[in-house]
Order: sequence, then structure tokens, then C-alpha cells
Amino acid sequence: MAAREGPITVQTRQVRRRKQRNAVKKLGQLRRRLEVRYYAVSALKPYQRNARTHPTKQIEQLANSIRQFGLINPLLIAEENEIIAGHGRLEAALRVGMKEVPAIYLPGLSAAAKSALRLADNKIAENAGWDLDLLAQELQFLSAHSRRAGLRSSVTDRRRVAVRGLQPAL
Repeated sequence: MAAREGPITVQTRQVRRRKQRNAVKKLGQLRRRLEVRYYAVSALKPYQRNARTHPTKQIEQLANSIRQFGLINPLLIAEENEIIAGHGRLEAALRVGMKEVPAIYLPGLSAAAKSALRLADNKIAENAGWDLDLLAQELQFLSAHSRRAGLRSSVTDRRRVAVRGLQPAL
């Protein structure tokens, strides 16, 4: 014999389902097709409380990457062209003289969602690791082929990798 549900249980289940439907609806809005557009660097506004720091050395590394490959990782911006992610890339783009940068416009995010995205964008990559054997293979490949491909050696320099605490078996 099935137990009868009281009015509170039914009401709780209805509220839970409504919240789930709303959450799915919001996810659907966030899953919209992203579009990369180019924005004038002068129109972009850095987030004043950006907690991520970018030392001069890192900005120069980003600038070198932009010179070699272009700016291929778009900034993320919100309403009023406020930067959510990409402050360092913007600084590097300015250093190489870019007048426009690629960006993805993300309207409608709450202040909390923008804050969470800023932190996640910066922190999640730090949580990754390296397969040192595969890294060694990639570095060997780049060492052998970088000059022919016209690549700068800063990426392939094994000493720089070792200095950063990675000790691939070469």
C-alpha cells in the first residue's frame, strides 16, 4: 500500500520542479551561440576590482604570443564593455599596438555571475597538471621543428620549462 503524501510534500515537490525548470531555462540562455566581435581597445573598460595581477614579464610573454600567433583567445565582456576576462590580453594587445581586439559579449549576467566567471576563468587553468612524458615529447618536437616553422624559441626552451618546476624526462 502506497503512503499518502501530505500537502507540504506535494507543494515542496512542485517548488523543486519549478526551480529546476527555471534553472534549465537560464542554462539555455547561457548556452546561446557565442559570437566573436571586434571592439576598439579604447571602448573597453577594465574591471576596477580585478584581483588577478599581471607582471610585466607575463604581459611581454602574452605580447610575444600575439605577435607570433595573433590574439586568438577573445576577451569576455559584459554590458557597458566592462571586461570580465582578458585584462592581461588587453594590456598585451595595447603593447603590440592593436587598435581592436576580439571579444565575446555576455549580456545579462548578474554581478555575482560575472564575479564567479572572473575567478573561474583565472583559477581553473591553474588547477591543471602536466603529463611530463608527453610534455617532453612536445618539447623535443618543437626543438626539432620550431626554426623551420618560424617559431620563436621561448616556447621550446627546455631550461625555461625546468625553471618553472616541470622536470620532463628528456
